[in-house]
Amino acid sequence: MGKQHTYTPSCFLAMFCSRKRFSSSETSRGEFVQIGKAKPDMSFATESFVIHLLLSPLTRVAADQENQVTLILHGEVYNNTEDDQSQFLKKQYLKRGESFSRDINGSFAILVIDKRNDVILLITDRVNSRKVFSSNYKGNYWLSTSLNLHPTTDVDLDIVGVASYLANGVINNDRTLFDGVRILERANIHKLTEEGFCH
Repeated sequence: MGKQHTYTPSCFLAMFCSRKRFSSSETSRGEFVQIGKAKPDMSFATESFVIHLLLSPLTRVAADQENQVTLILHGEVYNNTEDDQSQFLKKQYLKRGESFSRDINGSFAILVIDKRNDVILLITDRVNSRKVFSSNYKGNYWLSTSLNLHPTTDVDLDIVGVASYLANGVINNDRTLFDGVRILERANIHKLTEEGFCH
């Protein structure tokens, strides 16, 4: 009998720490390991944030050392002209800036880390087919593409979210079952600031 393969979907977990709180990636790394239960696959430092990322094997990453831009694709893009979708998106971003996302069709969440301009973006598709969860947990901002990855161990339940789920079988708007954990809006460019992700 041949070796069985387990399908691991594309996913990521990201922690964003303010440089006011942590001056280097090493001091915040321990916090990521403790809360995320794994060592980060990638770490970055921008002028404003230290970032740690845990990525599944199918999550696509395109990095440009010269321009100091890293793009992470969770999902698929339908109108790319190249085999490597993350490279295609990175080139579009370098050419057109954040407006490149207006012409992208697909089922995706795109994370852009632009160190040269101190910009962190999370771009969602038109129908939010790849949900991204956001929260402020223990002083850091967290993003994940799965609630199973998101830090929720000691987070209270969101009464409105629970009531909505029990009554309708779905949770309305941007809420989840957990207090303070929100789903980022569809068809938006969300920018990380000191106050969190806004659009």
